[in-house]
Amino acid sequence: MLMKQFLIQSDFVTNVHRQGIMDCPRNSAIFRGVGDAFVDAVLQFCQHPTLQYQWMRFYPTSSIFGFNWETRSNITRLLSAAQVLRPYNHGPLKRISELRIVPDEFKCVSGKPLFMDSPGSTYIANEYQGEDTSILISLGLRNLELLDVTERVQQDLASPSSALKAKEPPRDWYPRAAKYLLESFGGGCIPWLKRMKFVPLESGEFTSVLEEPIYFPQSNGMAIPTDLGLRLVKLGTIEDNEWREKLFAAVGVTEVSTQQVRKLIFEKYKSEDSRQKITLYQSVAHLRYLYWTHESFTSSPKQVNFSTLPINSRLGTDAVGSRTATATTSSTNLFGKASPAAGSLFGGYTHR
Repeated sequence: MLMKQFLIQSDFVTNVHRQGIMDCPRNSAIFRGVGDAFVDAVLQFCQHPTLQYQWMRFYPTSSIFGFNWETRSNITRLLSAAQVLRPYNHGPLKRISELRIVPDEFKCVSGKPLFMDSPGSTYIANEYQGEDTSILISLGLRNLELLDVTERVQQDLASPSSALKAKEPPRDWYPRAAKYLLESFGGGCIPWLKRMKFVPLESGEFTSVLEEPIYFPQSNGMAIPTDLGLRLVKLGTIEDNEWREKLFAAVGVTEVSTQQVRKLIFEKYKSEDSRQKITLYQSVAHLRYLYWTHESFTSSPKQVNFSTLPINSRLGTDAVGSRTATATTSSTNLFGKASPAAGSLFGGYTHR
């Protein structure tokens, strides 16, 4: 970056040998006028398509006749009150203190910020170059702060086109957004995120971990039936999305134990009233889960004892399984993989 310099020409009061400028009221007034002239020039530069992003290169960084501190402090004071920076949306000029630097980690591959700017404009325009931005920092420009990020996230969640709630966000968006929210500000975003309703449930709603416990939709890799009264993360939202799953785990989403899931399934069949409400689809989900997790709860890999378990048949009637489930492998069926034929899963069943 090439730094520019102004030529200051005025009727200064000099010393006897005219080799220096005296410290006197007249000269101080002239240097105050230098500050006014500099800011006036900056405001004119701000109307130019290129110079509006380069005016800071003229900012005095070296001594000016021994009056460096006074002149620079005056210029800085005047610049802080003037609207001299262009926001990201290229709208009206803003004061330096009103805008924030958007770090590369907060951008998509395309260079756009991960979250939309505020209605009043918070992000600085992309056209400002790195070294120029360093000078602006010395003039009061700040980096994106924790409060700025949490406000942008809240704004996103309130939007009909929310990126956090999107079923299929751009491929690179969620990994970058989750990584930033997890790692920025020393993890300072996490306590804020715990309060926000951005975790998608199987029911279709979005919720917060502070309302009630939320669980991942699988236990030991097996899909959990959705009718057990558990608040489960919607399965499709974390498939092939490692960073989204990490973010959910960081805010408090946990994995429910296989033992607890099995217990809840059996409780569904304790009374006649609850059994009547179980659909065929739910019965299949229950049996599938029990089948693929039964070896964890028996000493024999081939046989496990159940209490009598009424299930819903394809005809909509109750079917009662025997006490023994024989784990043979003879066909591939609705239980997911090569598995026992329907008749051998529970050793046969009878209608009633």
